Amino acid sequence: MDFNHLLSQHLNRSDMLGIVNYIGNDQHRFDVLFELFCYGPPRIAQRASWLVSNCVERHPLLIANQYDGLLDMLENPTHAAIKRNAVRLLTFIEIPTRWQGPIYEKCFQLAHSPEEAIALRSFSLKVLFNIAKDHPDLLVELDELLHDCAQSDSPGILSRIRNLRKAIEKIRGD
Repeated sequence: MDFNHLLSQHLNRSDMLGIVNYIGNDQHRFDVLFELFCYGPPRIAQRASWLVSNCVERHPLLIANQYDGLLDMLENPTHAAIKRNAVRLLTFIEIPTRWQGPIYEKCFQLAHSPEEAIALRSFSLKVLFNIAKDHPDLLVELDELLHDCAQSDSPGILSRIRNLRKAIEKIRGD
């Protein structure tokens, strides 16, 4: 399947899900798609980002050897959708210890930035929690960030904050 050619066309959701199903848990197919996500022309990379995110949602291990490229995409996205889908896929995986620091820092910046889109900030908060839940000192930092974000934010962020605060209380045994 020529992903570059397919993604150069307008595809509906059904077409995109068909591509996700075709990729399945095939590492080689995923890696070809991931290359387009990282290095394809902007429109193709944007469409590939949705596919990559949905593939990882279904098969989290596909991303295991792609953290360098993923961090590059978070640092230098060519489109807001690419950044959003890169962070979204991080909500579905157990991030290896080696990558937790850089990903935590980047997601903290994104979550704290009022200029970022609501969905991106919400996904970033979820990633922060997924990392912090095993690190009590990070839970304190995350709780402070949640407090800051709750001061004047959208209903979507406020809902995410309520859910994360409940999860933090459960971990702490409050």
